[in-house]
Amino acid sequence: MANLDGGHWWLKLLVVLQLVIIVALVVRSPAERGVLDLGRADLGRGGSSYNSCDEDWRWPGWPVSSSTFGTTGWERWANPNGKTMFWPAYCEHNETCTNHGKVLNATFDTVGRGLCLFTMVDDNERYMGFVPVYAYFALAAYPEARVVVVTGNGFPEYVSTGVRAATAALGLNDASVRLVTDPSTNLTTPKAGRSSLVAAMRFLYDDPTGALQDCDFVYTGDVDILIEREEPSLLAFHAHRMLVSGQPFDNARRTFERKSRIDCNGFYGERLTGLHMVLYGIYRNRTEQARRELLAAVQSGEVASWCCTKSDFCDEHILFQLVWRSGLNPGYARPGPMVPISMHRKRIRPVHGIHYSQMGHVGKLETEERRQYWCPLVQFALQLFPDLPHSPSRMLRWLDRTNCHNSDHL
Repeated sequence: MANLDGGHWWLKLLVVLQLVIIVALVVRSPAERGVLDLGRADLGRGGSSYNSCDEDWRWPGWPVSSSTFGTTGWERWANPNGKTMFWPAYCEHNETCTNHGKVLNATFDTVGRGLCLFTMVDDNERYMGFVPVYAYFALAAYPEARVVVVTGNGFPEYVSTGVRAATAALGLNDASVRLVTDPSTNLTTPKAGRSSLVAAMRFLYDDPTGALQDCDFVYTGDVDILIEREEPSLLAFHAHRMLVSGQPFDNARRTFERKSRIDCNGFYGERLTGLHMVLYGIYRNRTEQARRELLAAVQSGEVASWCCTKSDFCDEHILFQLVWRSGLNPGYARPGPMVPISMHRKRIRPVHGIHYSQMGHVGKLETEERRQYWCPLVQFALQLFPDLPHSPSRMLRWLDRTNCHNSDHL
């Protein structure tokens, strides 16, 4: 921590936060609000008790003050000497919490150490074609991360060749990207109403091949997001928020974004975002039963009768159910009357890059610093992947045309 002066204000804030966390782990916290109560809370496994999920959670965004710690989703456990203590839900035991060290160390990350970036695609070329580009930009941003992509029927040769070209160009070995073929992810019906069930499957995946086994953190997102290097890093940002929330995951509850045209009220309209960071080992253990239940609902066709099929958010509703059924804190219900929705979303749910859907809406990159970062990568990617399908090729050409035709960026 030698460089705490100058522009590194967030490191100063982090030091204060760490001290508060350490004190909070050993000093009794005030009782938290919400349904997380005695032990590992049993929420009736979620599926039938729909009316019990109406708490107005107050899960703060980042940065926060130390005064918010008493109202976050920490769990009440009895420690060995019989006293009731409050521990983060990401702790693995009521006597030890080695996971706290993992989360704390991750707040200093700049290169993606211990992070796996995970996504799933089907045979649709619209998404399959993004795989090499996704891997290239993700590893250019965080070279010590691993990219894991799963599909049911195997990857076309141009994808495998493109991924090898990407890792070679970045000076990385082939182990930086795992392309996993798993037929168990194939669905008889890939959509329910307007909702993609393939998108939902990424949150229910059980990793039978072990591709994610040694990942400390797993970030699940869309294959058509080109990830960008940021400060704080993608991992550090979400680790900061895990320290505050005490949860083994970080996301944002989207209840406040519900559109009036979607007639899914109460529990049926609940959703998290599709960008989901988890502390992998403890999260996987905590969600095991709920994953089996929800996977059965997807594979049996039960989901087809759910309200979310009226729109396109069943993947996000299933993710909310996964967290809720597992006894974890899904987050606050509303951002507060003084916080504009657009500002709130940017603060707690950054995309960490550029999404394909932003084409035509974002326009030029807003700063010279971002143009200096993006343009060399985009122009090299156009040379590296000359034969991409339409959608990824169109996105790269759009980024180049919109931002990179000044000689200073070449």
